[in-house]
Amino acid sequence: MTNSSFTKLALGGAIAVAFLTHYVLLESSCANASDLGAGELVITLGGSAKGAQAGTRFPAPLYVNAGAKLPVNGTADAELLWIENLCDDVLDCSSCPLVIEPRFNVSELVGKVLLYDNAADPLLYTCGLNRIGRALGTTGIVGLGYATVTNAGTLDVAGISQKRYRSGECRDAKPRNGDAGIPFPHFSAYSLEVSLFIVDTIINRRESIRAVITPTAPNPWRATLCGYWKPLGTLLMLGHAFVIEQAICNLIGHVSTSGGVLRADLAQMALSTEVVAHLLMALLHHDPQLQFHWAILPAGLSVFLAAGSALFTSSSTLLLAAFWCVCFSWFVVS
Repeated sequence: MTNSSFTKLALGGAIAVAFLTHYVLLESSCANASDLGAGELVITLGGSAKGAQAGTRFPAPLYVNAGAKLPVNGTADAELLWIENLCDDVLDCSSCPLVIEPRFNVSELVGKVLLYDNAADPLLYTCGLNRIGRALGTTGIVGLGYATVTNAGTLDVAGISQKRYRSGECRDAKPRNGDAGIPFPHFSAYSLEVSLFIVDTIINRRESIRAVITPTAPNPWRATLCGYWKPLGTLLMLGHAFVIEQAICNLIGHVSTSGGVLRADLAQMALSTEVVAHLLMALLHHDPQLQFHWAILPAGLSVFLAAGSALFTSSSTLLLAAFWCVCFSWFVVS
């Protein structure tokens, strides 16, 4: 067996083992976390608006890394409080980590389920959900929910980012560095139904609404990302792995014929960008937001993967086209 054949065989074997391991770990992760992220917002005292009566239920999957686990019987019954931008009055957002604004009357939050919009201020998003929870750890709130009244669409289904985190954040609710930890659940209520409910009932009618958060509904994305998407996503990833393997083998061959030298020529750059492009696309098939299964990257970098895969694919195509144009020109001149 030649060195080239052995290298190709070893590379194919390594890729096959990597994807088999990925599937086994994914299967184990889903099996061991059947109730992970489960949460539901149940209205106990409703208002006069349609869809806001007592007994109304909204999916409210938990942010696993940003709050406490729900008790078996759920939280205490509490009044819903909507504050769109916590940076307006509640939190001092001049730096990160966040702290309570000294002039704010913390007693206004005691015994409430606080709903807020994480995208209302850039620092709320960039500082992270865990830090927001820790900043509010001593306020006495019963639960904290991320909702919106402006951005939710009909296709938004909360829960795909259950392990969302930002760089430097803790990934638990335990007290750290002298804070009180996060003694309440932090849930996602980012959906059009909750948006309409907040606008109609809390903002327009100013009605007093009470609710509890219970673990009675699973994360809506669990049936997909821990169900049929596991084998389908793995197959799609293997398709990209095949392209990666071919590109690496061609790159090895090109380096060999160039005297064993890596150089920034059109052919080697085209093959290298092809490898990177399909690696990024393979990661997106594993977990579209990269924040559901293992949260391997901080929040926001999934956008880079989506844009980066398109950019690198285009770059590879253009570099390859330029390479063949140069080859054709050299052939014509010769």
